[in-house]
Amino acid sequence: MDVLSNSFLKLKKIKLIYHLASFTNMRESFQHNKVYFENIVGGINNVLELARKNDAKLVFTSSATVYGNYERKIKEIDKTKPISNMEFTS
Repeated sequence: MDVLSNSFLKLKKIKLIYHLASFTNMRESFQHNKVYFENIVGGINNVLELARKNDAKLVFTSSATVYGNYERKIKEIDKTKPISNMEFTS
């Protein structure tokens, strides 16, 4: 379901939300950064609002790309080094 649609915020009796979707084309994110920003930030805003309205639990995933280009195995405590607009919002 499109998290930016009006019908999304009208969903009822939601107990658990898995938010896994987003745009994935990094190169395109540089060319259309406003569209990507609105999709990612507006989308998570609507997901959070739906969770709040329904007192639902939320599982949110991100991408390891928020850590940039490490040459070793990444740990969650590593400093993030986003390399594209998409990672700044994850």
